[in-house]
This record gives sequence, structure tokens and C-alpha cells, in this order.
Amino acid sequence: IMNANQLSEIIRLHRLWLDGADSGVLADLRGADLSNADLRGADLSNADLRGADLRNADLRYADLSNADLRYANLRGADLSNADLSNANLRGANLRYANLRGADLRYAIGDGSIIRTIQTGVYVVVIFGQIVSIGCQSHNWSDWMMFNDTSIHDMDGQNAVDFWRIWRPILTAIMEVR
Repeated sequence: IMNANQLSEIIRLHRLWLDGADSGVLADLRGADLSNADLRGADLSNADLRGADLRNADLRYADLSNADLRYANLRGADLSNADLSNANLRGANLRYANLRGADLRYAIGDGSIIRTIQTGVYVVVIFGQIVSIGCQSHNWSDWMMFNDTSIHDMDGQNAVDFWRIWRPILTAIMEVR
């Protein structure tokens, strides 16, 4: 298990790398045991976390954009409001993970857990019962309750037009699951 000081130093050097400093180092946390780690708000964008054990880690508000999380164990991790955009989550264990408010745009999954659909207007990301359309993320049951006015308030008439076309398609996808 990595201690807090070691982890803080890796994150500090990673921040320098992100800023383009010569002394910076890309975070390589492949296979690291980070279970129960407090990584709230950590910037681990572009980091290599392949196979890392992040069980029950606190990753609230963490920046994991473009991170490689293939086969990472995120079971029970708190990823609420985390940025997982463009993250590679292929083979990751996300059971019981809290993804409320997480940004999953363009995240890569294995198809059985995370589905990404490029509609030409909005990117749709489905994770369990959470469906993100554009920058809006809600439980599927909430999406079903929205009327034209609430959809219009999200992004104007384009959103209403999109919803009228895609609602039956997305409903069929959600029912097949």
C-alpha cells in the first residue's frame, strides 16, 4: 500500500508535468494499491492507472480526464462529480461506484457497463441507470418524467427536437438492458 506522502509526491510531480515543467513526471500508478485513498480533487488527468486498486477510494471532484483506468478496481469508489471525460474504463470494475454528477463524455467502456452513443447532436453516455446527454446527467426515470418545457430549459429548441427523435430509441436501449 502506498503511503500518503508517496502519493502526494507523485501527484505533485504529475501537476508539474501537466504544467510543462522539466521536473514534472507523468503519474504512473499502474497496479498501485490505492484502496481507501483520499484523492478528493486530485488532478490525475492523463495518468496511467491501469490495474490500480482504487476500491473505496474518495475521488470526488478528481480530474481523471484522459486517464488510463483499464482493469482498475473502482468497486465502491466515490467518483461523484469526477471528470472521467475521455477516460479509458475498459474492463474496470465499477460495481457500487458512485458516479453521480461524473462527467463520462467520450469515456471508453466495454459496452456492458458504459455505453457511449454519438448522435451527431449530443453524446449520450449510459452507465447503469444514469444517462448523460450533452452536459445533463440524470437517472433514466428522471429523463422519462421530463416534458418539453423542462427539456427546452436544458438547451433550447434543439434539445426538444433531439429528445422527440431520440427518446424512443433510448427507451428501447434502456429496456433491452
